[in-house]
Amino acid sequence: MAKRDNYQQIILAAKQLFLNYGISKTTIEDIAKAVGKGKSSLYYYFTTKEEIIEAVLVRERQAWIEQINKEIALLSTSESKLKLVAHLVTAHIEDQKDVFLQILKDDSDFRSYMPIVRQLKEKYKASEYQMINIIISDGINSGEFSEKHKDKINHFTVLFLNNLKSPLYFRSSDCSEVFAAIAVFTEMFIRFLKNSD
Repeated sequence: MAKRDNYQQIILAAKQLFLNYGISKTTIEDIAKAVGKGKSSLYYYFTTKEEIIEAVLVRERQAWIEQINKEIALLSTSESKLKLVAHLVTAHIEDQKDVFLQILKDDSDFRSYMPIVRQLKEKYKASEYQMINIIISDGINSGEFSEKHKDKINHFTVLFLNNLKSPLYFRSSDCSEVFAAIAVFTEMFIRFLKNSD
């Protein structure tokens, strides 16, 4: 248990240091000092700084997926679940975008960390697709959504998630218009799924 607690302490301390100083300005020594350990003690848990960065990103993503699953479990309709996912995905991207920019501030070698970010993004994209796929399938199976869409669930899942995420990369500092557009898209998407004509 102590090993797991130490591991979590290291991740939390690293995240805070990355937020405060950026990735490249944060050293293994800084992280060790923040958790009250020697640098050599950190190597028991992580062999490189990149492993710590990856662990921080994985922890954040897992926490977010768990939060969504808990909130979805409280809802009874597929429509309400899709609306919740749309809201949470866009809000999460907005939050993470700011966190990511903060972590990489004044970071001249941020490109060296992009393979880690891309790899994790691909890994968790599958869990997002699975979540949406299950919601749409449940909606079809319960009669909430039209049966005629049964063969196209995978296509609709990709369409839904891609449309939730794409506008956020082209936003102004005021994202209220983006959130309004996402809400309209989600309503149209749900109407389409319900349409049996």
